Amino acid sequence: MVALHSSGLSGLQWRRLAEKISAHHRLLAPDFLGYGGSPPSANGLDFRYTEDVDQVVSLLDTLPGSVILVGHSYGGFIALKSALARPHKVDTLCLYEPVMWGGLASFRGVPIEDVVARFDPELLLLDKSEARSETYLETFVDYWNGPGTWAQMTELQRKPVRDGAEKIAAEVFEVVTDKTPHTDYRALTQPVHLLHGTVSPEEVLAMKDILLQTLPSVTSACIPGGHMNPIRNPLPVNAHFTLFLQKWRERKI
Repeated sequence: MVALHSSGLSGLQWRRLAEKISAHHRLLAPDFLGYGGSPPSANGLDFRYTEDVDQVVSLLDTLPGSVILVGHSYGGFIALKSALARPHKVDTLCLYEPVMWGGLASFRGVPIEDVVARFDPELLLLDKSEARSETYLETFVDYWNGPGTWAQMTELQRKPVRDGAEKIAAEVFEVVTDKTPHTDYRALTQPVHLLHGTVSPEEVLAMKDILLQTLPSVTSACIPGGHMNPIRNPLPVNAHFTLFLQKWRERKI
């Protein structure tokens, strides 16, 4: 199993999942560029998401067999892209609210700016030069965690976000401006289990609905809570993934 973390975090976010599935699977949780033990991108704010995809694909190519891909948010986006790049190396995917902004824009038939303006009228999240500004960081954190989250955080809690601000901003820009149409994901014929929260951002739930209509073989489940459930409420997330994989193994056998 290869598990991919969300923006601003590291592979450590999957440590509880690693414990839960250890009887049947070995879990590898690589750090994306700029997080955990991985070096930063040499391109700084000009980072391209394909750099993270390339690292995941390189890892898949070193493994003797095929894998289960797990991903959350940005990690879910990279999981989808990696599966498209190496379909023969991916048996199945377990995803929690993968982001696919290009797919949302193409499905609605509108420019991506129209989508972003609904929750970010100033289009601040499209301005990488503002990455370290207080307003940018507050806008980013509050979108994913709920209004007022940044204001309630201590400086110690804010430090990892500040430290990773440039990579986070580069990731946001790359994902939001990605023009991959939703129809491209029809090529993913592997079984996909798609989890989502009850109070996640409207746009993210819309992306989930599009994937449910687009992916050829997909199941879904809803978990009380929001976008950060894999970190804040990992027990039900991991339980759903584990149950899905048990059923998948039984069908495979």
